[in-house]
Amino acid sequence: MKQGVDRFIAIPKETKDLILMYRLEHKLSYRDIEKRLGVSRETARLYCLKNIPEERELALARRKKNKNKRVKNRSITKKKRPLPQHNSVRDYDFLQYIRVVFKWALKNHPELNRTKLEMLLYLYPRGAFTYSKFHIYYKTIGLYQSKALAEFIEDGYIKVWQKKSGNKARLFALTTKAKDLCDEMHKYCTGDLKMSLEEDNAIIADKETRINQYYANMIKDMNKRKR
Repeated sequence: MKQGVDRFIAIPKETKDLILMYRLEHKLSYRDIEKRLGVSRETARLYCLKNIPEERELALARRKKNKNKRVKNRSITKKKRPLPQHNSVRDYDFLQYIRVVFKWALKNHPELNRTKLEMLLYLYPRGAFTYSKFHIYYKTIGLYQSKALAEFIEDGYIKVWQKKSGNKARLFALTTKAKDLCDEMHKYCTGDLKMSLEEDNAIIADKETRINQYYANMIKDMNKRKR
């Protein structure tokens, strides 16, 4: 007889007595009782639980143990839900840390200020340029006309690329020092280069200025970006 078939069929008293006898005296399993008496193992189990206190207590203890085991396992394997991300849809993000990059450039090149740095970034992609081209932009950002170019040359950021000769105008160009600076700034902005967190970075080396610690934390975030 298949399991559960006789659940709602009345069982004779003789069969009930035999179920208890086989279980208590002969210690038969419910499967063996099913084979001998033709009642389902579930029927035999339920009848024994109802009439044998020890059987009922054992079943309750086993059920409690299994429940605690499930709860314990669930607490171990429970995964933390990731924090919701609210990123905007954007095509470009290389200006996200522009302030940190400017801070790095100015801190590590104290002879420059923000205005002069912007001037170098403007000239960086131009190659050779005339004094008039230089003059047009530095008027826009407010550099002092009479000695701005001379200061760049003196500090080693601009050089004379071509001397004036006949019809040829005098041309200027950025030095390797200036190009390297601009190149690093662009690579920091795009994430192609990781900014140093060692003492060779003047921001990190200056531990007395409290705000530099905030910049250091921002540099760590900036370096985590993936291209």
